Amino acid sequence: MVELLSESYNPHVRYGATMALGIACAGTGLDEAIDLLEPMTKDSVDFVRQGAFIALAMIMVQQNEAMNPKVNTIRKQLQKSIADRHEDAMAKFGCALALGIIDAGGRNCTISLQTQTGNLNMAAIVGMAVFTQYWYWFPLTHFLALAFTPTAVIGVDQDLGVPSFKFYSNTRPSMFDYPPEQEVKTEEAPEKIKTAVLSTTAQAKRRKLAKDKQARRESMDVDPTPATPKATAADDKMETDEDVVDTGKLAEEKEAEKDGEKDGSSSSASAIKRKVEREKVGYEMENMSRVLPGQVKFVSFLEGRYQPVKKPTGGVILLEDTQPGEPKQLLEMKARKKSAPPAPTPGQTTGGGAGAAGDTDMADASAVPAGAAGGAAAAAGVLTAIDEDEEGAQEAPVPDEFEVSEDEGEGDEYKRLTTHTIHLPYFLNLPKIMKAIHLPSSFVPDPYTLTPTFLHTPTPNVDEYLIRITHCSPQHADILHAQGKHQNNNAKRGWCFPPFVLGYDFAGVVCTAPTTTASSSGGGELGGGMRMRRGNRVFGAAIGAFAEYICVKGGAIRKVPEGLSNETACAMVGQAVSYASVVQIAKVMPGETVMVSGASGGLGGVCCMVAKAWGARVVALVGDEGKAALMRGSMEDVGVDAVVVMREGGGREWIEEVMAFTEGKGVDVVLDNTGMVDDALRCLAYFGRIVILGFAARKGVMEEVKMNKLLLKSATVVGYRFGESGRRFPDELEKIWDGYLGMMQEGRLKPLLYGRYEGLEDVGRALGDLAARKVYGKIVVKVTNEEETAKL
Repeated sequence: MVELLSESYNPHVRYGATMALGIACAGTGLDEAIDLLEPMTKDSVDFVRQGAFIALAMIMVQQNEAMNPKVNTIRKQLQKSIADRHEDAMAKFGCALALGIIDAGGRNCTISLQTQTGNLNMAAIVGMAVFTQYWYWFPLTHFLALAFTPTAVIGVDQDLGVPSFKFYSNTRPSMFDYPPEQEVKTEEAPEKIKTAVLSTTAQAKRRKLAKDKQARRESMDVDPTPATPKATAADDKMETDEDVVDTGKLAEEKEAEKDGEKDGSSSSASAIKRKVEREKVGYEMENMSRVLPGQVKFVSFLEGRYQPVKKPTGGVILLEDTQPGEPKQLLEMKARKKSAPPAPTPGQTTGGGAGAAGDTDMADASAVPAGAAGGAAAAAGVLTAIDEDEEGAQEAPVPDEFEVSEDEGEGDEYKRLTTHTIHLPYFLNLPKIMKAIHLPSSFVPDPYTLTPTFLHTPTPNVDEYLIRITHCSPQHADILHAQGKHQNNNAKRGWCFPPFVLGYDFAGVVCTAPTTTASSSGGGELGGGMRMRRGNRVFGAAIGAFAEYICVKGGAIRKVPEGLSNETACAMVGQAVSYASVVQIAKVMPGETVMVSGASGGLGGVCCMVAKAWGARVVALVGDEGKAALMRGSMEDVGVDAVVVMREGGGREWIEEVMAFTEGKGVDVVLDNTGMVDDALRCLAYFGRIVILGFAARKGVMEEVKMNKLLLKSATVVGYRFGESGRRFPDELEKIWDGYLGMMQEGRLKPLLYGRYEGLEDVGRALGDLAARKVYGKIVVKVTNEEETAKL
């Protein structure tokens, strides 16, 4: 679309296309954007050329020849255009801005409308928006400085000191090296060409010299034979002074230089490529070094004294000192003090002002008129003043340290992680480490063997909540995640690939709330349009729930309704899918027959309750007689009309029971939680509907279904992915939650809780019970007491 706009007949549209490219591709060096802008630098309209120059500079900021070989060509083009006397003033103004942008901050900053953590930087956005109005009033160009972001890694310790340490960049040194400096040619005075001497003038001079010589001889009474000087071929040539410039030769030399430049520019890219290939990959960098945004992913911290508290994203990084008892070396950050003279009183002369000024950078005040020097001195004093503490002055108080108390018998790993203190005032009194079910490097074939390990308590981003988890709920998807058999176990997606913390459903209490407003990525606003405070009870779903703390965006959690416990809320997290599958996907009508597979599970039980509440007849399909007995004993609570046992590896007797219950018609709707589409088609009514909700009984192996079976029954088979549907259609998700929570508060839905599981140590046992198909209802693991957590 931008390419089409760049070719518009309207110059204002073309100018808008240039600025759009510059803002969208700032600092990327994107070749496609450069290819669109280069022809526009030769546009017939001056302000279009102006926009193209500015956009090129935005795109090429901090780019070097290794990243984009066109950077030198663009720099030369800008310098040539600004020196061209035939170029319009408006285009020259764009070149002047472009040269300032491309070298902004000494090549130590880039243009970014996002923060280091990926959130929108409102100040930068406003600055860029105001900058684009510069042609109404040129001083608005200064607002672009709000969009400049320094590119450096600045590590600070718990005392906000800047220690001396090194980190590692796994790239070649020239890959992210400084761009080439702008070459400023010294101004040369024009060389004066010597006056040429014509051959006729030379002959006249020679004749005059001969006559003078003859006269001297006659005066000396010498009578030599007179001789006339012979004119040679060389005498007829034009004679010049010794330093006469040969303009023809100069022109030839200039042509040779141009040819050399062309050859050099064509081979520069290959030369740089060869240079890069010869370099060694990986090098060490000092603290306070320039690190580009694209370089951050290649940065790692060496095993040493200082380690980052959280994954570095560039900018200021909080460091953990692993050797607090050892003396530390800090980088010297103080500048030389400069004193300013006091402003003179009215009538006071400033003849001796230069001496009173002390160590300032001002010129001699005696050369400035009285009165003017005093104001200039005062202004210079303000501009050169250094904001630092006086020697011996009292330092600002440091936030109180807190230490994590060490429990007895927790092991060496706990002792290692709790050895040191940390200054994080906004963390209140939260512990530095936590327990979690963590998969550090590989998947596990037997998830029931998992035990908790110690990890650092996560640090929330500015748009995230920190939740203290009180309850978590293991499910069959967690087993597949741990075994690496789930569709989300994808290294490219990176959210269920080691290292990661297992778990999905949880309930807890808010410890810290976001410091920014809600954004399109979730922000601080919860589902339902609410915003939480510290101490509010919430429930939700996010990878990493089998832990004591978790960081989530607002869209992943909801407030626990009044009258419900955290345990009940945790069991409810994944069961909204049951409500949606009955009401919105299957669209169950009163009088229809609904068969639910896996009816004894958490999702299946709620499916039965919702279908019954909607006026349907419900057939509960379970896996063994034990679960069937439990279902028959709670038929009124669950809301089923018939219980049928589908034995693993058994025959087809259960199909005959279902067909007998429906008097040979078959069921109208099948809610499949276990992965049994092929068998469900055998007892499905004509024009029946099958909703696929999961594959709990497939053990990671998907079934194959012949499509002619769907045709013979005119069947509809639809899959329903609750989480992704909610992300794509948030308005529909709100309707689902409103209906589901309404039924919960009315008492029409009651979660079926199985067994008692205490602490993260019991998560492995819970996963083992799920794998053995022992569970009836929903498992909820109590991580901590919600009463204790609510006191935070």
